[in-house]
This record gives sequence, structure tokens and C-alpha cells, in this order.
Amino acid sequence: MRIEQVLFEFKGRVHRWPFLGLSILNTVISGSLLVLGVLLMERGKHIQNLPLEIFGVFTVFFMFCIFMWVGLALQVKRLHDMNLSGYYVLGFIFISGLCSVMNIALPGVEIVGTAINVLFGCILLFTPGTQGPNKFDGDSFKDQRSNRTAYQ
Repeated sequence: MRIEQVLFEFKGRVHRWPFLGLSILNTVISGSLLVLGVLLMERGKHIQNLPLEIFGVFTVFFMFCIFMWVGLALQVKRLHDMNLSGYYVLGFIFISGLCSVMNIALPGVEIVGTAINVLFGCILLFTPGTQGPNKFDGDSFKDQRSNRTAYQ
């Protein structure tokens, strides 16, 4: 499986260590470019340069979309490796969003959403994948040994 397929498609499987490495890489690259976009926005606002400020806004929006897409694709592939449906990600997104909205009326509820997200991340990282073929992909462990690539 090519790196573009791993990062941008929702089919297939990814094992624990590639999931961790690619998640960290996604966070570092997207986070750095998000910071750059915010700096461009602030610089444009400071020197009253509207095109620079707009470019900063588009940079932040674009990088946020890429960051979320890649993160969701990796999470779905990790769930596939555990022989679970990728739709479970939607449940965690819903619970997290609900806790954020409830935080307006009940301060402190957002901590519950954060704890649930951390728990979900730990489950994805520490639960071993299915050995052999499963209903989402073939035997990616065997494919990984034969192709010597970490992205299978």
C-alpha cells in the first residue's frame, strides 16, 4: 500500500506502530502549518494587509481539513486492523462534540470528552490487530513480512 493510500483512503488496515508514527507525523506537519497560518493571519492583521490575512485564514482552514481527514483515515484503518467497523469513530466524535456543547451549561463536562478521546486513542494504540485475514483486508501481517514495508 502506498503512503497516499494509507493517509487519504479509508480502506485497508494499519498496524499499531505505523499508526503511532503516522499520527505523530500528521500532528507535527499539520500543526506546524496551522501555526504558520495563524502567524500569517496575525501579521496581516497587524500590518493591515488583507490579502495576507485571508491567505492565513485559508491556510488554517486547509490544514485543519487535511489534519482531520488523515487522522480519521488512520483511525478507521486501525479499527479495521482490529476487525471493527470504522463507523465506531463517528460515535467517539459524537460523544466528544456532545461533551463540548454540554460544557456551556455544565462547566467541566468537557473533561469527560477529553478522557473518552484519550481512552479511544489508547485502545487504538495498544489493542493488537487481527492476525491473518479479516473482513476488511487480507493478511496484512504476511504482506508486511514479504514486502518489507511498514504501511501495510
